[in-house]
Amino acid sequence: AEMASALVAGRLDVTVIAGFVARLNDALLRRIVRWALDDLGPAPAPFAWLAFGSEGRMEQTLLTDQDNALVYADEGADRREWYQAFAERVNGDLEAAGFPLCPGGYMAKSWHGPLSEWSARFEGWIDVPTQKALLVASIFFDFRRVGGTLDLEPLERILARAAQRAVFLRLLAKDALNFHPPAMLLLRLKGESSVVDLKFHGISPIVAMARRFALEAGTRARSTFTRLEASARAGLIEEEPAVTIAETYRFLLALRLRLQLRMAAEGRPVTNKVRLAEISAIERSRLKDAFRAIKIWQEKSAFQFHINI
Repeated sequence: AEMASALVAGRLDVTVIAGFVARLNDALLRRIVRWALDDLGPAPAPFAWLAFGSEGRMEQTLLTDQDNALVYADEGADRREWYQAFAERVNGDLEAAGFPLCPGGYMAKSWHGPLSEWSARFEGWIDVPTQKALLVASIFFDFRRVGGTLDLEPLERILARAAQRAVFLRLLAKDALNFHPPAMLLLRLKGESSVVDLKFHGISPIVAMARRFALEAGTRARSTFTRLEASARAGLIEEEPAVTIAETYRFLLALRLRLQLRMAAEGRPVTNKVRLAEISAIERSRLKDAFRAIKIWQEKSAFQFHINI
């Protein structure tokens, strides 16, 4: 948080700040992994420690809860107990370092297994897109290896096949549209009624739809910005809306970071929620423009995918 605050004061772009924070977190994770290996001994087979969410996309700004998993080579399948102990150790040390446990349980101590098992999971989520599968896919398909050496090419190839799964893509788009900006009336209210959630109302709608377009484009990009760029190159999004949404996303990330740093400095709980009365008139105006841009993009996307919203 101190580093992020200094970088904000230096007027660095929020994407650069997020990259610094992600690399710092990566370095911490790798040291914790090394400590665990020192105590437990060498891994029975190569593994990969995965990060998801904003950390997986390298869009994290302040410390957040854990979203991770563990994949290991099939030759280690008969040593599952070792990997269970390893995952519990690393999850515990990350918690001690300030990364709270994931309330939803999406952590390596619960989500680990050999590569063939993970491949079957990925294929199942794409081929049988139940509501649960869509939820899990929206989390795990942002994976990024931050520890270990296991080659994850089999998982990348499965994600590439998602571009040919029309039912999965349509349902993923419909699911993404469940995140939406607040009604414009809310933005004109005052007091406690004027509270908006920057993540739910602004950041998540962009992340979810960018992920869906990226899967159809077949790109391996993880960050929301590169996903939007790849989708525009593939002709799935017109260039002008792609640029508008990218700038909208950059504004929302920067606003959230500034507000969360202020909350931390004042000793308040750090959240994604903000009362409009707490931000400047210029920020309120830009926030309204941001929500309006998201709404327009969603309406065009809904028409494109024949989805009622």
